Amino acid sequence: MKTINDFSFKNKKALIRVDFNVPLNTDFEVTDATRIEAAKPTIIKILEDGGSVVLMSHLGRPKGVDASYSLKHIVEKVADVIGVQVKFVDDCVGEKVTSAVNNLQNGEILLLENLRFYAEETAGDEGGFKVMIIWMAEKMNIAASNKLLKLIEEPPAKTIFLLITENEDQIITTIKSRCQALHFPVLSEQDIANELLLREKCSESDALKIATQAEGNYNKAVHLLHQDSNDLIFEQWFIAWIRTAFKAKGNAAVIQELVVWSETIAKTGRETQKQFLDYCLQFFRQALLLNYKSPELVFLETQTPKFNLQNFAPFVHSENILAIEKELNDALYHIERNGNPKIILLDLSMKLTRFLHKKETSV
Repeated sequence: MKTINDFSFKNKKALIRVDFNVPLNTDFEVTDATRIEAAKPTIIKILEDGGSVVLMSHLGRPKGVDASYSLKHIVEKVADVIGVQVKFVDDCVGEKVTSAVNNLQNGEILLLENLRFYAEETAGDEGGFKVMIIWMAEKMNIAASNKLLKLIEEPPAKTIFLLITENEDQIITTIKSRCQALHFPVLSEQDIANELLLREKCSESDALKIATQAEGNYNKAVHLLHQDSNDLIFEQWFIAWIRTAFKAKGNAAVIQELVVWSETIAKTGRETQKQFLDYCLQFFRQALLLNYKSPELVFLETQTPKFNLQNFAPFVHSENILAIEKELNDALYHIERNGNPKIILLDLSMKLTRFLHKKETSV
């Protein structure tokens, strides 16, 4: 399941609905900043990526515009918790807000006025439809599924349930039979390439290359576009890894090089480790395509001197590709679950040494 850490917000403005409904004393001072602190990691992530943040929230239950419920009272506390100066605009819609958002620079935060000053925000309090969104619905356990089934069988009035899933077949049949299925196919490579050209102003070759890697996911394509700076270091790590793996067979002294390599990657952040393993999967798949005479599907272009993908490709074939992919996916699985990266990567390296020396059976 993707998280905010899987996306880059460089040069982007992020509009975030936060829960800053914090308690104030009679002097309009925040007495408990827990809810502000809870939003801090998300805000910091966006700012560190090189983006800007627009925050919107409600405070209390005012009946129309009421200065005692203004979010201006919490601006100082938000800035103190986040550690960044916070701009404030005394409205949440209209030209004044549009101007403030347009003038917001990377690294800045803008807080809008209390959303409940407008009737549209409070309309759902007294009537209208209520919507319950269940993300990754196939992950529900039996107990949760059974409780949801009872709600769906006898739903409250004016209530809509939206179940969003990547694997419809994993939702229990009794729930699925009571839902209307709407399928949203992935975007075509050409559609993604066209949007990258239009919105991101990248070159046509980059757009086509990234569209192929994105697997129908436009957000992933944008992320890949802004993570290109990682590709070169990932390439260097990968090539150093496979060169050492080739030397390691029957050479105990080289094992220490694999240990050092594993320790180097282990010192990086968990997201970097996951991105690198994804890069390795792509690299092996590209080599396999080249080995089996499908160069039109190969988009990878290496920049490391004295390394030729054409020469490496014959070492990735039908006899070892499934084992290589399995071990890489297993490593990803364990790193996502906070396994020790040094041990995981060293174990992966030892297995890779064996796989790369496996010969393909002649037909």
